[in-house]
Amino acid sequence: MSFEQDIWPILSTPRSEPFSGMSDSCSGANGCHLSGAGGLALPDASTAYTNLINTPSNSALCGELLQVVPSQPDESCFVVFYEQRLRDQLGWVDQAETDAVRAWVAEGALP
Repeated sequence: MSFEQDIWPILSTPRSEPFSGMSDSCSGANGCHLSGAGGLALPDASTAYTNLINTPSNSALCGELLQVVPSQPDESCFVVFYEQRLRDQLGWVDQAETDAVRAWVAEGALP
């Protein structure tokens, strides 16, 4: 799996944001992470990948975890956040998406 082919399309999928009712992707014009909301900028695939790999997380959900630790999905905030916040709490993503995120990290988080 690769970030650009398998994960970026997930991040680019438009979603209905439950707080504002707006529909956009994580990095779209109305997305939370276009310019770094929550301490994580995901404006394009290359920048998003760089900002995820071995970088500190600002999420209270994740404590001291890094965003993505290649080959260690349980130690990666990106996986924890996808599963616990986006899937379980908000219902924004489905099991297939969280499985893809987890598999990508487990397989080494390749670009």
